[in-house]
Amino acid sequence: MRFSRVFIISLLLLVGFSACHRPPEPSGHDATPIPLADDPTQIDMTDDGPLEVRFDRGTATMTRRAGFRLAGKVCGLNHLKKSKFHGLIPYDLCVAWGRLATEDLGGKVHYKHDSLRLVWVHVEADSPVSWDYAKTHFSNSHLICADDRVCRALGSLSKGDEIELTGYLVDADILLTGETRPREWKTSTVRTDTGLGACETIYVTSVRFDGNVYGQVTPTE
Repeated sequence: MRFSRVFIISLLLLVGFSACHRPPEPSGHDATPIPLADDPTQIDMTDDGPLEVRFDRGTATMTRRAGFRLAGKVCGLNHLKKSKFHGLIPYDLCVAWGRLATEDLGGKVHYKHDSLRLVWVHVEADSPVSWDYAKTHFSNSHLICADDRVCRALGSLSKGDEIELTGYLVDADILLTGETRPREWKTSTVRTDTGLGACETIYVTSVRFDGNVYGQVTPTE
């Protein structure tokens, strides 16, 4: 009887976990293959005015730097529950494209999230791709969700998923409750930088995977 109760409780916990990580109902459908080989695309923005977002610990005023599209294969997703900015930036996403996403590299390229601002990547000496190639064909992005549907869809992603995101690269002035001076959060706008400040901050308006679209696609052409 004790074993049965433990088994039932474990099963309920597993079902609950799975339900929390299922994507929501899609906004639409698009079975076009994800363009894994393509580099990210972006278009410069005219002055459309700031975006203001309220979250549980304050407000963020965002400036759109560029319309942005990112397609590739997920190599890591961090749920940033311990970050003070979790209500604004819930996820940290690593995506690879080009040969990193289209070829079988025999396990010779390794990715690891170490913190909010760093993805550690190791390319073995006998890898089919060089470090110089790898470092310009993956990104670590901080994700701000345009709505709850997009947020839930992003939270359901797993390593190896083929995805396409659209939205905006944004700079943000974040004012936490009780503070008088906003904190500046800058996005990268190139794929060739490294180190601190090299991550993109994306205000995600849509995500597409498994033939489903969640949110509203932002044009980037």
